[in-house]
Amino acid sequence: MMIFWLFNRRSRRLGPTARAGAALRLCALCRSDCVVPVDHRVADDDHWWMRLRCGECGSARELTVTNDEAQRYDRALSRGMAVMAGVADALDRECMEHELRMLISALRDDLIDASDFAGRSTRAEWRTE
Repeated sequence: MMIFWLFNRRSRRLGPTARAGAALRLCALCRSDCVVPVDHRVADDDHWWMRLRCGECGSARELTVTNDEAQRYDRALSRGMAVMAGVADALDRECMEHELRMLISALRDDLIDASDFAGRSTRAEWRTE
């Protein structure tokens, strides 16, 4: 893919174009759907140049897509980000619930009490002059 891009760059043509917006999400090498844009810019009024990298295998490719394909890809990335944010929130909530259960258990079993949470004073504060 890089050879075609360099050739097209020298001839001042756009470069390889993606066949379909959905293909942007799939790695050309390992077929994973972990492909993300690492760089992009406007190629002309109707196209975007993109450098994409696969988070699974690390392969990268450069291509030029239409505005419509770029917009579909952007929407797909936004949906993926929303899913990841939901999963991260659920994991965070699960961890906090576990910590809360452990705290309640420790308080109930008298393993800790309020004095464990009191601020610690330094020796300098205890000195009277």
